[in-house]
Amino acid sequence: MQELDKQFAQRSKKVVRDVNKALGNYDTELRELGLDPPPRMSRNEQDIANYRAALEVRLTGAGAQVMALPADLSPAVGWAVTRRKPF
Repeated sequence: MQELDKQFAQRSKKVVRDVNKALGNYDTELRELGLDPPPRMSRNEQDIANYRAALEVRLTGAGAQVMALPADLSPAVGWAVTRRKPF
């Protein structure tokens, strides 16, 4: 769950950046045609913050059970997710 949460934040950042770059590539052409370029896209930080809870709802709705992380594994999982050595 922690890894998916992290990946969602990274992927959403990349998608927004790529969409804005693509929009920027057409700014001049749109203006020359007398059209207003569309507004830039931005990430919704609230969606990113709520991703894990929404994912858990989707999983449990599909019949999955999200188990609690054992306390003795918590530091190791955190290190793995943040790519801290030795992971």
